[in-house]
Order: sequence, then structure tokens, then C-alpha cells
Amino acid sequence: MTLQLLPALLAVIGTALLAIAIFAPPAPARPVAVAFVAPVNERAVERRAEPAWPRSIDARATTCDANARLALADALATVRAPWAEAILASALENEHDDAVRAVIGDALRRAAAARRSA
Repeated sequence: MTLQLLPALLAVIGTALLAIAIFAPPAPARPVAVAFVAPVNERAVERRAEPAWPRSIDARATTCDANARLALADALATVRAPWAEAILASALENEHDDAVRAVIGDALRRAAAARRSA
């Protein structure tokens, strides 16, 4: 007899829980937490701005890390087109990472050598 009433009992309990979930009063709003952070001394945190040259290829490339810029410089060197060399030349001027600058400089030297030999 108990097993025969189990489905009906589960249905009643489920309906009651559903009614509580639907008609329960809303939770009180959380208070807004305000925190004060002391101003950062600019000398203590020195952050260089990201170079702007990746944006000349894609406007979405605003925060490329050094590895992405290395890959981008290598890809531009592979293209060997005048527009790619122009981007690499401007990249050499405003790139601050030494490894990326070395790859860009090497790519520009290879492009110049290819132009002279052609």
C-alpha cells in the first residue's frame, strides 16, 4: 500500500516546493559595498603602453602580448609585400620588447636583402 501512495506523495511534495519557489518573497537586495583604495604612486607602478602597430593589421588587436606580436611579425615577414614591410618598419619604431624588435629587425634585413638580389 505504501508503494502505491509514493507517486502521489512525490507529486504533492513537488507541487508544494514549486509553489514555494514561485510565490516566495524575493530575496532582500544586497547592500552596495564601497571600498576605498589608496591612489597608486605612478613611480611604483610603471607600465608601458601596448604598441600600436598590431592595430594597423586588425583593430581588435589592442592587447597583444609579446608572443602574439612575435607570431604577427613572423607572419608579416613571410608575406614579403611592400605593405607588410611598411607595417614592420613602423613596428620597429614603437615596439618596446627586445625579442620582438630583434625579430622585426631580422625580417626587415631579410626583406631588404631579397629586394637587392631580385
